[in-house]
Amino acid sequence: KTPAQHGALALTYHAKAEEARAMAKRHDGMGGMYGQKNSAAAGHCQNIAKKYTGIAEDYDALAKSEEAAAQAK
Repeated sequence: KTPAQHGALALTYHAKAEEARAMAKRHDGMGGMYGQKNSAAAGHCQNIAKKYTGIAEDYDALAKSEEAAAQAK
């Protein structure tokens, strides 16, 4: 891949990370709406939020790798 291609991939991964963070925030908020009334649903939402946070971290790592590859060429 060319440096430009690596750079484009990095931008895509950064955007995907932001999308995942937004979904984590959304599910975290939904979990808060349930509160103690429905702890199963709240736990479900919190679990999904944690998964999206992990996905965002994975995309951040991919973006960093592509940025490094773009600089190396």
